[in-house]
Amino acid sequence: MLGQITKKSTHKIVKATGLRSISRSSMRMGGDGHHQHYVFEGDFSRKWVTGLAIGVVGGGVAYLLTIMSKYHVLCLHGYRQNGLKLRGRLAAYRRAFKSKMEFACFDGPISVPYAPTNEEHSKRVCEGEEVATNQFSWWDFDIDEQTGKHTYSRVNETIDYIAKLCKEHGPFDGILGFSQGGMLAMMLLQLQTAKLKEHGLQFKFGIFIAAGISQDGSYNWSNLDGMLLDIPTVHIMGRNDAVVSIERSEMLAQAFLNPIVFIHEGGHYIPANKEPKDILRDFYDKIIVKLEASSSLN
Repeated sequence: MLGQITKKSTHKIVKATGLRSISRSSMRMGGDGHHQHYVFEGDFSRKWVTGLAIGVVGGGVAYLLTIMSKYHVLCLHGYRQNGLKLRGRLAAYRRAFKSKMEFACFDGPISVPYAPTNEEHSKRVCEGEEVATNQFSWWDFDIDEQTGKHTYSRVNETIDYIAKLCKEHGPFDGILGFSQGGMLAMMLLQLQTAKLKEHGLQFKFGIFIAAGISQDGSYNWSNLDGMLLDIPTVHIMGRNDAVVSIERSEMLAQAFLNPIVFIHEGGHYIPANKEPKDILRDFYDKIIVKLEASSSLN
């Protein structure tokens, strides 16, 4: 016979069971079929726990516990932006995937002199104000006026910074990059695959939004010998993006083995409508099968 179990008491029981060390194995016990479900929305060693009260045995509660992954995603903002702004622009995605993915947004390591973006300028002119905000970059760059060639600097400094973030706040299962952040995400996945340095990068998937291939060819590491990156990725790009051309975005996608590409008719922004979220949801459903299968073998 089932005992009376409240949501408050189950939280106490879950805390007492030491879920940080629980395995994927289950406790199997008989019951009379009158089960009570409780979902515990707490981060236990980066896993979300679903607890099913089966019955009362010897004054204790037996649980069939299943572990549902909540994947951590490192999010990299665009040039002259910051982590807080990117977090705001990802609000629709954070709501849509709140039980599946945790989006962690950080500032870039390089502060740049303030200049309003087109969006900010329009808004502040209407409001009659011009308030500076913190703006960051992932590297410095120079552009040759005659050839248009880009030369990046301080990239290695940024890679060390990312490695430190991963060590202190990770590990991260995936990486998301918008605009310049997407170029950096590509560099990191190349670096991880090429194993040029031991930075401990362990990204299992990538999400690219309005992101193109690096404009400094020295950071498209040549020792990959043209090998396609075998990492699941989804690429969201705007056909009318005036900042990162769709050709550059397509070139980035073509560097991966089986990229999923979604093209919208807009420009340089993170689309928040239903269709790209559905694309990302399908992507998630596919990669979770692969990642969970890989995890069960370890």
